[in-house]
Amino acid sequence: MNFFKIALLSFSLFATTASAFPGHYTLTGYVTNTFGQPLTNMYVCVNGPVQAPVFPVTQCAFTDFSGFYAVSYLYTGTYLVSVQGYGIGYNQYLFLNFNSFYNFRF
Repeated sequence: MNFFKIALLSFSLFATTASAFPGHYTLTGYVTNTFGQPLTNMYVCVNGPVQAPVFPVTQCAFTDFSGFYAVSYLYTGTYLVSVQGYGIGYNQYLFLNFNSFYNFRF
């Protein structure tokens, strides 16, 4: 029985640390108007990391019919996130350390 507990603990540790490698993080969320209605075809770009010891990346995505966006393959760090479309031009700095969820409401 102790063997089973040790095996389970080691698997849990491996599963937790395996996702901590850089380049495997995703920023997801929704873009909506002030009434909570989805804004489709909004252009969401993630630039950085700002203090990049590696080459900075630019990843972009369009929102779908529900206003959902997902930008993947991000490193740990602070990014400049921009949302554009329908006359909206918005920028905000976000710190990403793990998979993150962030909603934008305009």
